[in-house]
Amino acid sequence: MKNLIKRTLVMLCFALALTGCKKKQEITPEDIELQELMGTQPDAENPDSDGDGLTDEDEKKLGTDPNKADTDGDGIYDGLEVRLGLDPLKAKSDGKTKDGERKFEEKYSCNDADLSVSGDYKVSDIVFQESEGVFNIPIAVSPVYEIYMEDQKFDSATIKFDYKASKNEEVGVYQYLDDGSYTLVESGTEAELEHFSRYFLGRLIEEKGEFKPKLDIALVIDNSGSMYKEELCEGSAENDVDFKRVDMAKSLIDKAASTTRFSLYTFTHDITKVTDLTSDKDALKSAADSIKENLPKFNGTASNNAVYKAVSDFQSDTAKKHYVILLSDGYDTEGLFDWNRSTDEVVSAAAKKNTVIICIGLGNEIDVEHLTELATRTGGFYRYARSAEDLENLYEQIDTVLNNNYVDMDNDGKLDSILLADSGFNIETDTLPFNNFRVKDSKGVYISGQCYGIASLTQLYYLGKLPFSYGEVAKHQYGSMPWSGKLSAKAYSFDDSSFFKKNGDYTSNSDALNNYGDYKELFEVLAKPAEDKWDVVDGKAVFKSDIKEVLEKCNLVEIYTIDEKGTLNGKKFKKVEFFRFNLENADPETEEDKSMYDTLLAINNFFASQTSEGNDKFYFSTSASADNSKVMKKLIENLSAGIPLIVYGESHAINAVSLYRDLNNPDEYKLYCYDNNHRDELKVLTIKRIKTSFIKDGATAFTCDYAYRIYDTDGVFTKAGKEINVNFDFARGLK
Repeated sequence: MKNLIKRTLVMLCFALALTGCKKKQEITPEDIELQELMGTQPDAENPDSDGDGLTDEDEKKLGTDPNKADTDGDGIYDGLEVRLGLDPLKAKSDGKTKDGERKFEEKYSCNDADLSVSGDYKVSDIVFQESEGVFNIPIAVSPVYEIYMEDQKFDSATIKFDYKASKNEEVGVYQYLDDGSYTLVESGTEAELEHFSRYFLGRLIEEKGEFKPKLDIALVIDNSGSMYKEELCEGSAENDVDFKRVDMAKSLIDKAASTTRFSLYTFTHDITKVTDLTSDKDALKSAADSIKENLPKFNGTASNNAVYKAVSDFQSDTAKKHYVILLSDGYDTEGLFDWNRSTDEVVSAAAKKNTVIICIGLGNEIDVEHLTELATRTGGFYRYARSAEDLENLYEQIDTVLNNNYVDMDNDGKLDSILLADSGFNIETDTLPFNNFRVKDSKGVYISGQCYGIASLTQLYYLGKLPFSYGEVAKHQYGSMPWSGKLSAKAYSFDDSSFFKKNGDYTSNSDALNNYGDYKELFEVLAKPAEDKWDVVDGKAVFKSDIKEVLEKCNLVEIYTIDEKGTLNGKKFKKVEFFRFNLENADPETEEDKSMYDTLLAINNFFASQTSEGNDKFYFSTSASADNSKVMKKLIENLSAGIPLIVYGESHAINAVSLYRDLNNPDEYKLYCYDNNHRDELKVLTIKRIKTSFIKDGATAFTCDYAYRIYDTDGVFTKAGKEINVNFDFARGLK
């Protein structure tokens, strides 16, 4: 018996050595709090668990394994076998030849280009499309096309362009390289390809090796009366009295390569060409400074005329890429004067001269729609420069565009991503000082995290469109389930706010909010680890005395207890103390307390109204009838227009900031998001474009299309890496 016990103990020890003998993970009060504030996100409606291009539901109909991408083990994933007409349940679909050894010939078409490929089954799984993020190639007579094949193994491949050259025009097929240069593959309109990359048809140039065009940039600067102090120009909106536009122009000139040339224009009612194209940086900066000495003649602008003039002055040169950077308040730019050129005319001129327009909005009365349209229709972008601090960030974004939108995201010295859209939102300068928090609302109802409200306020304030007052939100049920709670919110007004000023500088306003002593200290102590915030006393996790002292200094805060089980430093608890803001019977004592109270009311107001009404939301769907390409286009358009979209699902909301695509894989995207639960770094959602075969309702055969699926890479909403559903939305009042 003793020997049996001894052998059992030895076996147990051996098992523990294999599996690891670790202390059980503690569930601290902080874990409970974060989980409650983080909320949840619904799982994908129609999941593809193994990522093989067949939904789990359809795999059950076929008899394939929804958790195994290659059910028959022949090396070909199930979705591709369905598309090829093979049997995903048999390694030899015809009973004779292994599916992996069969040969195929495939033809792909995209606009004016065709691709013919031969080889094994892998040639049926190629992406052939217009390349994203590539534009402004002086010699190009076609778009740039990219070809993606995972392992680049094929027998033969030919790309052919449908193009008729004009008299005496010679063209050739070029490969486009990551650094923005290009090299001739073959003269004529078609070429045999040895490997897959990016290709375009262009006019022949003398250079036979790699060729990279230089940059010519026209800086077009608004010098109208609306930029100056009112004593200098009556009725001025005083949109840039500190000449931020000149500082930014000089910064761009300073940081440009020595081969980059700039020209400089100013405009009011008239247009002045300050200097011709030159790379003399000292002369350019001196010319920019001279703008400060030239007072405006009119309080009206003709920016379209000025941009048209700058574009027209560019020479059609195969050795130059052309850009116009417009710094303007964009006010009354189109339609005020019948002689001012239309946006269509400017865009048409830009297309003829291979010119990209970038628009920077200054001041408080910006014509955002006009500047956004002018920029995005030419491959550029619009940004709002709220403060001097923004200029450095804007330079980095402009520099990315000038360098073909290719970036090195992991800082390893190699380009790895294409920037598709960037709202310009920066977590170092553009965030409000709020971790997610709870409230007790105007009806005495306890509400969990205020993420919807914070995401809405963040979006509106960043865009300069924050409503300075809203009436109360009537009590309403949110969610469709019978047990869903009811929300209401008091009215708010920022008319006397210490933090938000209608015509104030963005950074000054947010600094005032960030530096409000009581609440700065509050969020600093709450950022401490759990063991520094709570003690376990008689089975209850209670705030430590120094933490409680800070909480009690804030007269809008109340401490309350909930029933939740967990452990802290090995001690178990069944109850835990948390804090929330009491918006029910608050009586702020000081001006700053009143401003903070109004801020909390506004966040709660946006939270309640967003769940009640929403706005113009859109979302990806895994349904066979969904057109996800339109949703992707809408996502890119709104981020490019500078809107940090609200991303939400069931009970958590964050802000989408920028979208990047893997440089070498056109089917994988990274959506960077700001989550106020984690204010020190952006979080990532991965979007995958998967060629998916669906059995539509009532149909007997498969139909094939791309589906976009979203994965919670950083575990913002749920388990890291899990496929989820998300919606994109605009705060109430934005659209």
